[in-house]
Amino acid sequence: MSAKTSDPASASAVFFLAGPIRGGSNWRQKAVNEMYALWLQAEYNPRRRIVIVSPDEHVKLGADMKSEHQDRFVLLTPPEFGRRQLDFEREYLASAAETGGIIFWLPKESVTSPRSDGQYARDTRYELGVWAGRAAASSPGAVRMYIGMEAQFPGADILERNLLADLGSRNLTIYRFLPPLLKRAFEGTGLKFVVV
Repeated sequence: MSAKTSDPASASAVFFLAGPIRGGSNWRQKAVNEMYALWLQAEYNPRRRIVIVSPDEHVKLGADMKSEHQDRFVLLTPPEFGRRQLDFEREYLASAAETGGIIFWLPKESVTSPRSDGQYARDTRYELGVWAGRAAASSPGAVRMYIGMEAQFPGADILERNLLADLGSRNLTIYRFLPPLLKRAFEGTGLKFVVV
């Protein structure tokens, strides 16, 4: 589904999957699949709508998604790369920060498909700095942001120390694994999970 065919303004919660695209493996696809599974486990209002925004156009909804869920669990990807993608990302980063959350995941660089055209996670580092600064300058809870990184992410120790120094007073947790990060982001919107 593209941004042109869906209006996330009507969504209860928008989640933006921020992190490396080139060289970062297929973590976004795993995240979307995990979020759908979590969404199915949640005690939710049947009309509650979740929009997952991925700047990676290759991410798709799983084939196992039930058709009756497609209007309430929505995936948006950019219409095209270039300037329009930048506008797309800025629009939905802002929407996610207010309604659901920006989910930053910083995986180690792929050994089999590393980035070959520049520094790994260059844009992600910039975006994380921008949003961490906005969160630090805002009242607690005004910027919904959830952060996770693998220990092997280049510079993880320095990033973590700086983030905790700047945002630690806001009960920031930096997650080492993707599933607990995603669950925490959902819980931040008030979703509760059924214990089975």
